[in-house]
Amino acid sequence: MVTNKGQLKRHGARWPVGGSRKRINVAVEKLKRAEHYKEDYLEFLKNFHLDLGEEALLPLGIKQCD
Repeated sequence: MVTNKGQLKRHGARWPVGGSRKRINVAVEKLKRAEHYKEDYLEFLKNFHLDLGEEALLPLGIKQCD
């Protein structure tokens, strides 16, 4: 006879939160200050703006919970 059942789900697709978000922004700003890049395809970094959501699931995270 089963008297109780529990379920735990974990997903991996969430916007960065807390200190990790700050560390990511610091790294992006450092990359933007580079005078030149070794590879031409990195030139987009000069004008890159990182606009992250906060503590919200990405569409992939929602799908992973289904």
